[in-house]
Amino acid sequence: MAPDELNESSWRLEYINLDGVSYMAAGDDPPEITFSEGQFTADDGVNRGGGGFEMGETGFTVGPIAKTRVAYPDPLREENRLFEHLGEVRSWTRHGDMLHLEFPGGEMVYRLGEESGRIA
Repeated sequence: MAPDELNESSWRLEYINLDGVSYMAAGDDPPEITFSEGQFTADDGVNRGGGGFEMGETGFTVGPIAKTRVAYPDPLREENRLFEHLGEVRSWTRHGDMLHLEFPGGEMVYRLGEESGRIA
């Protein structure tokens, strides 16, 4: 799958898997990530941020991430570490409408957002 297939697409977090334990995204407004022209924007349900990224056939690296720093109402939710995990992502795979961003010890799994209009 070519990396440019992710250009102009938005994804909603389904779950984060850490060391074999899955943490489902909570709430009515799940965290999202959007890719566009070498930049990404993301939110973790509380804070928003973004930065540059480079994506190869399987490799993935994120440049410096700028984000807001609003206090989390529930500091124990795993989604609160989304930006930390994004900075650690080293590879990616896509299976249909699911995007797997893999980092040491885990992965974040996103579902293609309805508004993207991109179907595998």
